[in-house]
Amino acid sequence: MGLSIHQVRPGETMYGIAQQYGVPLPLLLRMNPAADPRNLRPGMLIWIPEPGGYGPGGYPPGGVMVHRVSPGETLWRIAAMYRVPIGAIVEFNRLRSPDWIFPGQTLLIPVMPQ
Repeated sequence: MGLSIHQVRPGETMYGIAQQYGVPLPLLLRMNPAADPRNLRPGMLIWIPEPGGYGPGGYPPGGVMVHRVSPGETLWRIAAMYRVPIGAIVEFNRLRSPDWIFPGQTLLIPVMPQ
């Protein structure tokens, strides 16, 4: 699983973008909290999650959260904060090593049902 970016074209809607990429609309909305679905403008950039083999549709059953790495954070600390196995974050983000994260990096956190 990773991310790609979609640049909004005139007349597009979040629903249409979700359909185009086969992404569940609630997941697309959660991945783009700053994008007002009622006011999409041409040129806006929308994050598109790519499926990663986590069940129906390839997305985690609880969806995805977005985490921006802060200075001093470790993957272990982030995994503990979200109660997600480190391996799931590594696999979901296609990280080469759990030791290679950096401040400002955006990580997708798979939400596991409790």
